[in-house]
Amino acid sequence: ARSKLAIEKFIPAAQTCHTMLVCPDQSRNGPFNENLKIFEAVYADLEKKFALHPEKQFLTGFSGGSRLSTYLAVRKRQFNGVIGCGAGMPSNPQYEPSVISNFGYYGIVGVLDMNYTEMLGVEKFMDTIQLDHCFAFPDMAHAWPSPEELTQALTWQLARMEQKEKGDAHFFTDKYLEYAQTQLDKYYEQNQLVDYQDLWESIENIFPENMGLLTVQEMGAELLKSQMEEREKLIKNEQAVIADYYKEFDLGLYKLPRYKPASWWKTEFEKWTAIENEGSTDAARQASRIKNFISGLFHQRFSNYAEAGEYEKAEWAVSLIFEISEQKAYPYFLQAKLAALQQDYKTAEKQLKLAVKHGLGKKAYLLNEPAFQPMHGRKGFDGVLEGLE
Repeated sequence: ARSKLAIEKFIPAAQTCHTMLVCPDQSRNGPFNENLKIFEAVYADLEKKFALHPEKQFLTGFSGGSRLSTYLAVRKRQFNGVIGCGAGMPSNPQYEPSVISNFGYYGIVGVLDMNYTEMLGVEKFMDTIQLDHCFAFPDMAHAWPSPEELTQALTWQLARMEQKEKGDAHFFTDKYLEYAQTQLDKYYEQNQLVDYQDLWESIENIFPENMGLLTVQEMGAELLKSQMEEREKLIKNEQAVIADYYKEFDLGLYKLPRYKPASWWKTEFEKWTAIENEGSTDAARQASRIKNFISGLFHQRFSNYAEAGEYEKAEWAVSLIFEISEQKAYPYFLQAKLAALQQDYKTAEKQLKLAVKHGLGKKAYLLNEPAFQPMHGRKGFDGVLEGLE
């Protein structure tokens, strides 16, 4: 539920493209059914208050919100496009787009994002079902794209609609092709020939009559083939590593035979850190993605278990977060949350004191956490708040 951040990121895109932004402030990662109720309430209110353009309605979201956006576009036929940021398809295949889907998909994922290889697979899937699509791979980790990236994405969606309308309007088409030429040149200069080829083909598929506006670069067929093979090898390797980590996490969770202790995860994390520090190489970027995956796995499982009341499992997850975290303030905060959920407020206050000792400095983190609401007014809790900003 970080609607303010999403709105702020999209404001330049909305101003450039003369588009209205709507974002609920109660949606969050979780079951799609709950978020579907929120969506339907918001959309019904919009229909009452505004004359919505029937052919220019788009969905967007980040991470779990990206998956939710695709889910909604598949279920709700009034949407003409999705801007998926930081993650790809819904986990349930029945909510993936198909050959009868009619929306355009613009995917944005950082080359350091743990979902990068997943999105490469989504790109191939879009080719298979022949859904209009375009993908961008900025140099970033798991985060909202920049306002510039989002402006380009929304421009692409509107340019695509211009092509569908087959009229005289070409403002967004011309604007998008300017962005595209800059991106093509960047890919070529950085020797990212596979990304160059994929972007060129996606442009040619949607804007065939406008290709003369672009400058094409010559590429060696053998070098392109070599890079494609290297990418396939990288994807398979990364997927195998991630599958092994899922397995090891579950072995440790249930203390099954041959499970690895928490210290093993620290060693693994440090191994990837060493590779990451080698510089701007494919191996270093892959190491960053795998580190982000490990961290994301632990945090996601902690949240899921804590929310479900599976506190012993949540303890295992937070113990792993301790092992890989250089800064201990947040793990102590999570332990305090876990104690508070079990109504052990004295232990929660003790852990919060440790969190503050290790660098937690904002009152808002404590006051806005629902698990700590019952502790408001307690002497120990109020004592922790003293001196915080």
